[in-house]
Amino acid sequence: MSAMHAAWLATIERIKDVPGLSLSLGFFPLTKTLLASSVRSGGNAFNISPSDGPLLIVFIHPIWAEAGDDAKMHGEVERLLEEFNTMAKEKGKLHRYIFPNYGYPKSDLFAGYGEESVERMRKVAEKVDPEGVFQKCVPGGFKLGLAEKH
Repeated sequence: MSAMHAAWLATIERIKDVPGLSLSLGFFPLTKTLLASSVRSGGNAFNISPSDGPLLIVFIHPIWAEAGDDAKMHGEVERLLEEFNTMAKEKGKLHRYIFPNYGYPKSDLFAGYGEESVERMRKVAEKVDPEGVFQKCVPGGFKLGLAEKH
């Protein structure tokens, strides 16, 4: 967490002149107890075992005022995410899970669920949305990648 905080501060230093800048950083723990409780309650769609924990969800929330700064800000956020992932990987702490509400648009969100859970979601999607309306017609959000099958 200290190394991530330092990287976040370095990022702020590089972008501090961006108008309307706000770059939040938050840490949210998923304890072994919480993960065990989810298993006792029927499991979780992410197929996260209590033995995977404790985990730490890292939240980065950038805000800026001008569209002209989009490329710079996206580049810096992507750089920071890569730095965080490298730090976690080097310490053997990088987990496949990405908290959906904090997923970056370029993130492979569903890889974090595990293949068993993704397959279960695909089957449900095919059952409740056989025409792929959600996959094809609803803008934004993360999709299961079923649209090409419809």
